[in-house]
Amino acid sequence: MIRFIALLSAVLATAAGADPFGIKMGAPVARYQVLSDVATFKFMGVPAPHPDFFSYSGLHSPQHGICRVTATSQPFAADRYGHGIQRDFDRYEAAISQKYGRAQSLRSLRDGSIWNTPGGWVMSVAQQDRVHATHWSGEELASFGLSRIELRVDAKFGDAAVIVIDYLGAAFEDCLAAAEVQENDAF
Repeated sequence: MIRFIALLSAVLATAAGADPFGIKMGAPVARYQVLSDVATFKFMGVPAPHPDFFSYSGLHSPQHGICRVTATSQPFAADRYGHGIQRDFDRYEAAISQKYGRAQSLRSLRDGSIWNTPGGWVMSVAQQDRVHATHWSGEELASFGLSRIELRVDAKFGDAAVIVIDYLGAAFEDCLAAAEVQENDAF
């Protein structure tokens, strides 16, 4: 009996720590402080924030609850060589892999890109010539209530980039379809 209680406690502790930023996939959006309860929303705060990330958003539907959690890092300004962002990306990739298992990485620069010099690293991301991403998928994520995790570098301008992490819940595809119907009701 004591061994069963210890095992149950360990499983519950692991499950509680598995929720991205303390947000439970499938939970109703009303459980959290959000700016709006439309399908796509921003969290005003999350239960377990990471100090390097400042913006948290999500997707939900009434039928499926929260089905996507997105975290965006502080911008890496004046890092056109991408050294700082790549260093932190590698750190996050290792931490997420330690928790969720093996990942697939994609690092590519489009052939013929004019942004192929070291100083054009961030601009190549902004111009969609460079992909710097990693994703986790497969059965091992199901035990966490997830279908996919995506870690990527994103840039809208040539002088600053951000790191984005997307956690997609097990019911993400159905939730996305329901959210589109909900949003289209506005028309």
